[in-house]
Amino acid sequence: DIVHARSRVPAWLGFFAKGSIPFVTTVHGFNSVGLYSSVMTRGDRVICVSNPIKEYIVRHYGVDEKKIRVIHRGVDLEAFDPKKLDRIFIEEFKRRWGLGGRFVITAVGRITQLKDYETFIEAVASVRQKNPKALGIISGGVQKGKEDYFQRLQALNQKLGSPVLFVGSQSKIAEIYALSDVVVNSSKKPESFGRSLVEAMAMERPVVAAAHGGALDIVQEDTGALFEPGSAEDLAKKIVGVEVQRDLRGYVQERFSLDQMVQKTLGVYEELL
Repeated sequence: DIVHARSRVPAWLGFFAKGSIPFVTTVHGFNSVGLYSSVMTRGDRVICVSNPIKEYIVRHYGVDEKKIRVIHRGVDLEAFDPKKLDRIFIEEFKRRWGLGGRFVITAVGRITQLKDYETFIEAVASVRQKNPKALGIISGGVQKGKEDYFQRLQALNQKLGSPVLFVGSQSKIAEIYALSDVVVNSSKKPESFGRSLVEAMAMERPVVAAAHGGALDIVQEDTGALFEPGSAEDLAKKIVGVEVQRDLRGYVQERFSLDQMVQKTLGVYEELL
């Protein structure tokens, strides 16, 4: 048997109840440093979803690197498959939002300050000065209690000539990636991984991401571009200049597939049995 905990409350319960059973934890985020979070570093093996997470727990908790394993989160390649798209949805969506003939720059995620959509809007406005066909879309719902922030974004967008469309939360996210020319993650704070980047790559779309957190594990020179966090000028520059020189879907299949995540996790279990 093995006890594998993926969040703090189950980890504490498992830690005290496990006895001699091997104990595995998975650290998913940059949790606040303290006793409560420390349980996630007490496994016989500690799985981290990215190298920045590994560096974070080593720096703050002095975890023995020999027991850490970096296993990136996996994307379901069946769910994100360019050959299995709802073409009718794509055409109707493009018609509804006037995307025909546009250079579509997409950001996906709930509308919160952590996503730094101000920088995204300003960058798209800058790109439009050079390419009038450029148009941004933000696909994400408004987080409860964040309506004021959404209103500020709308005001900024209007002030800059409405370079971005707020299309709300969309269930067919694979299709949203597919109709995009570039997918952007402009998060203000480092994210533990960056699932939207991998999903977009699985759909064969280039990505541009803020140069911190899990994006550093995902985005390479030949798969997309990194920009200085918070810099609309640098983001605009990277959107215009992004180039892809390799098979993006093949890259995801090799490093970030659900299958490889499962196999590597089973490998960790085998180390302890």
